Amino acid sequence: MSVAEWCTRNGITKANYYYRLRIVRAACLEKLPEEMLVQQVVPVDPGLLQNAGRNDHDPMLGLDISIKEVSIYVTETPPLHLLASVLEVVRNAE
Repeated sequence: MSVAEWCTRNGITKANYYYRLRIVRAACLEKLPEEMLVQQVVPVDPGLLQNAGRNDHDPMLGLDISIKEVSIYVTETPPLHLLASVLEVVRNAE
């Protein structure tokens, strides 16, 4: 069932639905143990990595990430905290 259909059946607006969903999510996150909130490294299938291809003398493997209208080419060398920070900024950009 879609959110719109559920809201119609239950007599609330979609804005109210998403407001309450945000409140419930925040309450759930407060109850989680802190070690579960730490960002985990997500393994990437090596088949998704591709040769940089920028020139034949650069054999580094990397991954193209596209979020919104931003494309980022990532190799195996950036520190994870830097990559996480960049992705967070891009995700929150308007």
